[in-house]
Amino acid sequence: METGKQRSRAAQFLLAAALVAAFTACASAADPDPLRDFEPPDSPANYNPPDLYFKFDLRHAANPADGPGGIIWKANSANFPALRSQGLSSALFAIRPCGQTLPHTHPRASEIVYVISGGPVLFGFVDTNHTAHLNLLRAGEMTVIPRGMLHFSQNFGTGDVIYFSAFNSQNPGVITQSKGLFNLPPEVVATTFSLPLDQVRAINGSLPVTTAPTLGTSNQGCVPGVIPPELTYLDVLAPKGDQNVSAPGGY
Repeated sequence: METGKQRSRAAQFLLAAALVAAFTACASAADPDPLRDFEPPDSPANYNPPDLYFKFDLRHAANPADGPGGIIWKANSANFPALRSQGLSSALFAIRPCGQTLPHTHPRASEIVYVISGGPVLFGFVDTNHTAHLNLLRAGEMTVIPRGMLHFSQNFGTGDVIYFSAFNSQNPGVITQSKGLFNLPPEVVATTFSLPLDQVRAINGSLPVTTAPTLGTSNQGCVPGVIPPELTYLDVLAPKGDQNVSAPGGY
């Protein structure tokens, strides 16, 4: 016969299992699950026909991040309301030769990138072991940036590179590393890099004030059409995968 002590232990085990399951379910998705098919428009009369609510001109989205290194057009729940509750957002990039997206993180989303045209373009991220993972991509190739990892891209081609990014959150967030770091007290930054305080203040004053792409120069090691010698080993064809293996979900 089951004793009261055994029943108590069983109840504690079930409670622990339920908590683990609940935590796992929460951690498996960047955004909460939707409670209905989609969020309806705030003003239905503004959409005629109604299905225009689900159509968006990304290439001409308002208020792009436009800098010397290129342009970023964004689609998120703020400017494309049909994305609300869907756990999705996206961006289209046009990066000029030697243009760079500054090292940054997306704290609430993973990112998948597909290069439409141009290149080679260097993508890279740093994992929690401080290991850098670098890939040189050309048109038709793709890569993935795990959630929260510090990452960047830079175009080493002779023309603009166009690529598309998708995020598994309607609001992935962005923290630009240089801007975020230098928003800390200068004394903290000076100690971090073992630099004089006046030098830190001078660097802070020269940093870009937006998240728009910046532009590298030959003095900084970027020449359009020239892959830096230490990166030429990355210029290889991407694997195509095993065509004989069925992907999950039947795709």
